[in-house]
Amino acid sequence: MLTSLAIYLDAIGEVPSNRAMDIYTSEAENRRVFDACIAFVKKHRGNIGAFWNNATEATGAFTDGGCSIGQTWDTTGIRLHTDTDPKWRYGAPKEGALAWMDTAAIPSGAENVDQAYEFLNFLLTPEIGGMFSNATGYNSAAVGAADHMTEAKKAAFNFAYQGDAIDNLWWWPMFTPWISPLREEYTEKLTNA
Repeated sequence: MLTSLAIYLDAIGEVPSNRAMDIYTSEAENRRVFDACIAFVKKHRGNIGAFWNNATEATGAFTDGGCSIGQTWDTTGIRLHTDTDPKWRYGAPKEGALAWMDTAAIPSGAENVDQAYEFLNFLLTPEIGGMFSNATGYNSAAVGAADHMTEAKKAAFNFAYQGDAIDNLWWWPMFTPWISPLREEYTEKLTNA
């Protein structure tokens, strides 16, 4: 939520931060932006219904907790629509949805490196990307995966990422050594705001 809030505050001109990228330039810049985010949350705390750490908590915040808008993973939002109630819809915000790519690693000393690369390339084919999306609800980064998704999954994806939403994704940068402890500190401040 902190990063999304930083992106929003930058977009409305309240806390300039180079679309939240300044939080990665130095600890001082991170604190400047995150302090402003915490102040914003404190000012608007009455509008916040829940914080969540997993899909079950996020789903419950909407279905049982009375939340009507929120930040969650695309899978949670899309599954709320497809599996719970069509009134729930997931859509990327105009400021840009957060994006990351799950990673895979080949252990050092692996004997079948060529086969490992073949497997990774296989996972990134459009057909497998579509199969992955259909089975999990997560969206695939494989170009052309949408052509292999069910009509329902394709419709959810197209609703979620309208217009320039894909080009406007906010990709997580590499973490610096100081960023994780600072994020933990500010996450604690956020949940206690």
